[in-house]
Amino acid sequence: MTIERRSDIRSLLEANAVMLPEGVTVMDVAARCRGAALMLLESDSPPWGKAELAHWLTGPYRWPTTFAREREIGVPPSSRRMPIQLDRLEELLANTRAEVHAAFTRVAETTDISFSYAAIHGGFIERCQDTEGAKGWVPVDRQGMRLEERAISLIAVDYLVRPADYLGLISVCHECSRISFDALCRVRRACHRHRASQGRIPVAAKI
Repeated sequence: MTIERRSDIRSLLEANAVMLPEGVTVMDVAARCRGAALMLLESDSPPWGKAELAHWLTGPYRWPTTFAREREIGVPPSSRRMPIQLDRLEELLANTRAEVHAAFTRVAETTDISFSYAAIHGGFIERCQDTEGAKGWVPVDRQGMRLEERAISLIAVDYLVRPADYLGLISVCHECSRISFDALCRVRRACHRHRASQGRIPVAAKI
């Protein structure tokens, strides 16, 4: 990250920000964004249909986007603004998962955080501040955004609020490519399930 980019983000945070309602913190928003992004990564097991995608858009994704100033009041939820043909749904979700996984992998393996700058300059996230004075970001639900852009906006919000997690905890499992935010998973380069299996002694070895 260059000094100019750090300065750019700092100046953006110092500008007018959306005020979060009482009881909602920037950490709450970041946590919900991460949860929604990771949920989308699991959309292939079992495979999602239209109903599952609609639930994601109107639930896990919708909550953190309700605070952004650019939200179009009165416009139907995202799921009804994104008509998707059944034969394209699988491809759409697969491409989105690939984009999200690639963003997580790049920051895990090379500390590449370009996705956060893309989200800022694309207008997919907006500055916010909670009642405790903490400053952060919220994702923007804007008509015409692609599903990949919506998903990347969630990761960008989480990273900008909790960068230490991405620089010190995130890892990609060498067995199943699952994304984890856990120090032991990072050390062993394995998710919780495969980390546990690493400690098992093969039956043959006991004989």
